[in-house]
Amino acid sequence: MTDSIFTRDGAAWVPTAAALGPWGASLHGGAPAALLAHVLDDLESPPGPMARLTLDLFRPVPDAPLEVTVRPLRIGRRLAVQEAILSAGERELVRAVSVHGDELELLEAVDLPSCPLPPMDDVEETTLAGSV
Repeated sequence: MTDSIFTRDGAAWVPTAAALGPWGASLHGGAPAALLAHVLDDLESPPGPMARLTLDLFRPVPDAPLEVTVRPLRIGRRLAVQEAILSAGERELVRAVSVHGDELELLEAVDLPSCPLPPMDDVEETTLAGSV
């Protein structure tokens, strides 16, 4: 068993046995999600860490060499939005959009009010099951 879900073969990403799902010759959803998250997080252009990743899985991902293409949707000083498309041949299989943001330091700790509910030890448990 290999330690990776995909291996590289030139520009192609080749799934290993760890990527296979129980549905025959297609991958489970976590494998393409992890691949696209890796590719988008490994880009050099974002101004900061990934803050959000949205995935659209359009069709089953086959156990075959896959290509990933990335295009910037918006690159700014403090925010970057990028799109990655996973395809097999000419078929688009999964699309991911990532948002990378600038890291900001918190100036001071926020003092949140205490919970308005009573502590669990003070709550009396009752049931309606025996009252019918």
